[in-house]
Amino acid sequence: MKKKLFTLFILASLLAFSHPGRTDANGGHRDRKNGGYHYHHGYPAHDHPNGVCPYESPKTTTSSNKSMSKTEIKKNLAALGYTGTNAIAEFQRDNGLVADGVAGKRTIKKIRERLGLN
Repeated sequence: MKKKLFTLFILASLLAFSHPGRTDANGGHRDRKNGGYHYHHGYPAHDHPNGVCPYESPKTTTSSNKSMSKTEIKKNLAALGYTGTNAIAEFQRDNGLVADGVAGKRTIKKIRERLGLN
């Protein structure tokens, strides 16, 4: 009986400290405990040095009927003078967007606009 109670207590504790599991289309979500935004990419939750995950995701971010891969986003931001781990957030801040570091529809649209791709 004590083993069952102990096991139940441990399971309840684990559930209390886990996140709800909801992620955006790219597998990311806001981390309320530690702050910031992170991605799972189909892997279990994990941290990396400097918060940079080396795993690439094959998914693309869509804007209307157009899509832009992560590689294209990095290349296009570099062409606009934004490089490094905070390139997306810096671009967003400089262009009047919510600086969350996530290349969503509005960010992709603004990148295309700035490059004259619309």
